[in-house]
Amino acid sequence: MFFLRLSVFFTCLALQISLISAEGYRCEIRENGYASAFSSMNPHLSRKVQQEFLETFSPRTFEINASYVTLENSQVEVSGGDREKSFQVRVNTHTYRLTYYININPFTDSGIVYIRPQSAYKNVGPIRYSCISTGGSSYKKSSTSSPFRQEFSKLTSCNKRYVQQFLKGQNLYNGAIDGLWGSGTAEGLRRAKNLSAFKNLTTAKMFEKLKLNPICG
Repeated sequence: MFFLRLSVFFTCLALQISLISAEGYRCEIRENGYASAFSSMNPHLSRKVQQEFLETFSPRTFEINASYVTLENSQVEVSGGDREKSFQVRVNTHTYRLTYYININPFTDSGIVYIRPQSAYKNVGPIRYSCISTGGSSYKKSSTSSPFRQEFSKLTSCNKRYVQQFLKGQNLYNGAIDGLWGSGTAEGLRRAKNLSAFKNLTTAKMFEKLKLNPICG
């Protein structure tokens, strides 16, 4: 009995530690983030009604960690998922019941959300977000907090794609022009720091210079 209690104690302790160190994210809806969700909605509804539903029930920004999701000034408890990259949140009021399924990809700074209304037989989504780490376990934090990634995450979608196009033009990047963060973009920016145009500039100043382009204004 003693060893059983001891085992339960350490199991609970490990769970508490994992929740404390779990990753957190701040997400903001992408440009055209609703576009992929329309096809999952009732086709008999007008596009205006579909748009109003999405704008009403999918927040433009939210923050999430292992315990809570913060929506504007309110907090809702996370009820499921692995609580590191996938989260499940139930929102119940006197007028509606919704379940949110949130999946975060920390390597591309992206997230997708599906909404399941209680009366619906399928999910509404995906709704696409850009997500950045707000801290968490040390191994993740070290991989997500580089100055290049921080500055890249602040850019508009247009400027993110422009940066990748610029890197490709300098033969520093071979990936897709999709505006998503990845190892190719990171390596291209690291090498671009040695270009004469950016020498002796801080990372922030380098990105300020990249934003002064004729494409995105």
